[in-house]
Amino acid sequence: MTDKIISEKEPDTKIQFSSGKNLKYKVCIVSAILPPAYGGAEVAAFKYAQRLERDPESDILVIGWDRTGGYKDSIIKYDFVVPVTLRENPKDAKGILIYFQQYYHMWKCFVKLLRPMWKYRKDYDYIHNFNSGFAFNRVSILIGKILGKKIVTETSLVGDDDPLSLGRFLDWKDYLKPKFIRYLFYKMADRYVSKSNVITEIYRKSEISMNKVVQIPYSVDVNKFYPADADRKLMLRHKFNINENDIVIIFVGGINSRKNVHLLLNSFIEIQKNIDSVTLLIVGPTYKYDQEYISDLKRSISENSVQSKVLFTEDNVSNVEEYMQSSDIFVLPSKQEGFPISIVEAMSCGLAVIGSDIPVISKAQIVNGVDGFVFPLDDPDKLTEILRKLILKKDEIKKIGNEAREKALKYWSDEIVDEKYKKLYSSINYELPLNNVSNKDGKKEREKIKILYTIPNFNTAGSGKALINVISRLDRNVFEPCICCRHEKGDLFSQVKDLNVPVYISEFTVSTKPRIKGLKNVLKLSRNFKNIDPDIIHSYNYSDDYSEALASKLGGIKWVYTKKNMGWGSNAWKIRTNLSSAIIPQNREMVETFFNGIKEQYLIPIGIDIQEFDKTRRDESIITKYQLYNSNPIIITVANVIPIKGIDYLIRGFELALEDFGNAKLLIIGDDTTDYAKELKRKTIDAGMDGKVIFTGKQKDIKPFFSIADMFILSSKKTGEGGPISILEAMASGIICYGSDVPGIRDQFREFEDQLFESENPGSIANKIINFMRMRDDLKRDKISRQLEFVKKYYSIENEVDKLQKLYLKISKK
Repeated sequence: MTDKIISEKEPDTKIQFSSGKNLKYKVCIVSAILPPAYGGAEVAAFKYAQRLERDPESDILVIGWDRTGGYKDSIIKYDFVVPVTLRENPKDAKGILIYFQQYYHMWKCFVKLLRPMWKYRKDYDYIHNFNSGFAFNRVSILIGKILGKKIVTETSLVGDDDPLSLGRFLDWKDYLKPKFIRYLFYKMADRYVSKSNVITEIYRKSEISMNKVVQIPYSVDVNKFYPADADRKLMLRHKFNINENDIVIIFVGGINSRKNVHLLLNSFIEIQKNIDSVTLLIVGPTYKYDQEYISDLKRSISENSVQSKVLFTEDNVSNVEEYMQSSDIFVLPSKQEGFPISIVEAMSCGLAVIGSDIPVISKAQIVNGVDGFVFPLDDPDKLTEILRKLILKKDEIKKIGNEAREKALKYWSDEIVDEKYKKLYSSINYELPLNNVSNKDGKKEREKIKILYTIPNFNTAGSGKALINVISRLDRNVFEPCICCRHEKGDLFSQVKDLNVPVYISEFTVSTKPRIKGLKNVLKLSRNFKNIDPDIIHSYNYSDDYSEALASKLGGIKWVYTKKNMGWGSNAWKIRTNLSSAIIPQNREMVETFFNGIKEQYLIPIGIDIQEFDKTRRDESIITKYQLYNSNPIIITVANVIPIKGIDYLIRGFELALEDFGNAKLLIIGDDTTDYAKELKRKTIDAGMDGKVIFTGKQKDIKPFFSIADMFILSSKKTGEGGPISILEAMASGIICYGSDVPGIRDQFREFEDQLFESENPGSIANKIINFMRMRDDLKRDKISRQLEFVKKYYSIENEVDKLQKLYLKISKK
C-alpha cells in the first residue's frame, strides 16, 4: 500500500473494501493511536496493516483513535483507516471520582467504537489489538465478542499490559474498580500474542490458558533496514552533517526516563573526554514526555560542552532507517520494554547493538558477545566500558553487526512473522462437533472434545516431553485434555502439573490371560474409562498391549495410538491396529512396513519447540565442569545407555578418530546406571580414553550441552528408531548432525543422506568425524542453515499439533 494524498472528506466515504468473498484473512486492527502520533506497538500495527493491504489473500480495516487530531490534520491519509475522535480527560480526577471518570471513559470508548465496528462488521472476521493496555483496545474485545468475531490481543510492554499486571488485584476493593471490568474484557480474547519467551513465561504464571498463547515477535522490513555500504553511509553522514570519520552511536525511541537515555548520555560524555571522534544521535520525539527530564538532558549536554557531538531530532522521524544506516553502534538502555522494535531494526541494519540486561532484551533478543552486548542496569559503568572497547576495536563492530543481521533475517523478517499471524488466524477456526444431548429448546449444543492421553510415565524427556508439548498447545476452546499415567515419578512430572489438566494415577492396561479372567479385567478397565468419559483416548503407550484398545472399544470410546518404535514382533500389534480408530506412525518407513494399505493411518512426525532450541551463547559452566577447554571437536550424543542405541559402536568409532584428532571429546548424555553402561565405562578406561569419553548421566536440561557441541551423533542399531527427538533438537540448536542409516533416523535425514553412516560400523562413524573436521566453514554454515529450515518445515510442534487437532476433529465426527 502506498500513501495516498486525498481531499478531506467524511471518513465513511473514504473506506473502500473488496467484496471479501474469496479472501482468507479479513482483519480489523483496533489502535488507540493513529499516525503521525507515536507508539511502538501502534507503529508495528500500522506497518502490518500496510502489508495486509498489499496481500492478495487479505483485507484490512483499521479503526483508530485520532487522539491528538494529527491524523485529521495530516495530508497523508490511508484508504483502509476509519478514524474516531474521543476527547481525552485533560487530567485525572481526585480520590474516588477517578473511578467514575474511568467508567465514563470506557462508556465513551464503547459508543465511539460500536458504530464503525457494526457498520463494517461484514468486512472483517478477526479483530487484532497490538496493545492491551488502553481501555479503547479492551472495549473493542467486548464489542467483537458481541458481534461474534474472533479476537487476538497482544502484550506490548512488560509491567503494563501483560496478564499479571492487568490481573493484579490486591484486595476486595480492587474488584469494584474499572480495572477489574477491563480485565474481564481482556479475558474474552480468543488468542493472546506474546512477543518473546520472557513474556510467554509471564503468561504461564497467569490464569490465561497456554493453549491460547502464541509467541510472535515484532517484525522488520529487512529490505528497508539493511546494512549500508561505504558510499551510502558517507552520503547519509553528509545529509545529517555528521563527521564521516566518527564512530556514530545511536539511540532511537521516545526520549523519557523509562528509556534511560541519561545513562547513554552519561557514558558518551565520559568517553568524549578521551576520544573525540565519536558522535551521538538521539532520535525520537520529546514533545509528549516529561519536559523536566528533557531539560536535564540538554543541560548536561551544555554543561559538558558536547553540543557539537550530540544530535537531537526532538520529533518523530519518517526515515529511521537512514539514521541507523549512518551509524555504527545502537544502544537501548531501557528499564522496561516489551519486545523493542528498535533493537530488531538496528540488528537488521547490521549495527553492533547494546542493550540493558532486562529479560526481554537479554533473553529474547541479544546473545551477549555473539550478536550484541548487554550491560547490567545496576552497573552503568559497564555500558561505558563496552562502548569504549567497541570504539577502539572497529573490527568487532563489523563482526557483531554481521551476526545481528543474520539473526534478523532468520527470525524477524516481515515474511516470517506475517506467515505466523496467518497460522494464528487459521488456528482459531476449528469447528466444534455437535453434542448428542439436546437443550431445553430441543437444539443441539456444542461441546469440547475430551481427550484422555495414556502414557506409562514422565521419566524420560522423549515421549513425556512430546506429550507435554502437545497438550500445552491444544486449543482449549475445542479440546479438553486429561492424562492417565501409572505414577507421579519422573523429572517431567512437575511440568505436567503446570498444564492445569486432570491427571489420573492409574493402570490403563490389564492382563488378558487367562482368557476368562482377562475378559473380566478388560470389562473393569472399560468401566474405568467410561467413568472418565473421554470422546477419544490417545495412547502414548508404545508396547504391544491391546487391552487398552479393547476396553475402549467396549466402552464406545474412539481409540488412537502413536506408533513410535520399529518393533512389531507379535500378533498383539495386529489386534491393537484392528481395534483402533486411527493409527499415527511417526516415520515414512513405518507406513510402508506396517500400515501399507490401511486406510485410517495418519503420518504425523513428532514435533519440537524450535525456538526453545535456538542456538544460545556457549555455556562456559559446561566447559569448566567437564574440562573441555581446547577440545576440538566436541561430540555429543543424547540417549539412554542401552544396547539398542549402539553406544559401544560410537565409542569405538570415536577411538579411531582420536588417532587424527587427539583433542576430541565425546559426551554421552543419558541414563548411565544400566549394566551395559557400567561395562562400557570399564572398557573406556581400559582403552585409555578416560577423560576423552565422558558419561554425564541423565540431565534435566540438555540445551547447555547443545550450546557447546560441534557435532551430534546418534548411533542406533539396525533395529531402528521411531522418531528420535534428540536429532531434531540438535538440528534446531545449530549443530551438524549425523545418524546411523536405520529406519526412523533415515527419515529425519532424507534431505541429508551424506550425513548417514552404516549402522554398527565404527569405521563409518570415524569417517564422518574426519570429514566434519576437514569441511570448510562455509559448507558447515550451509548445512546448519539447511538443517534448521528442514526442521522448521517438517518437525515443528506447531505442525504436529495442527495435524493432531484436525485428526481429532475428523474421527470425533464419525
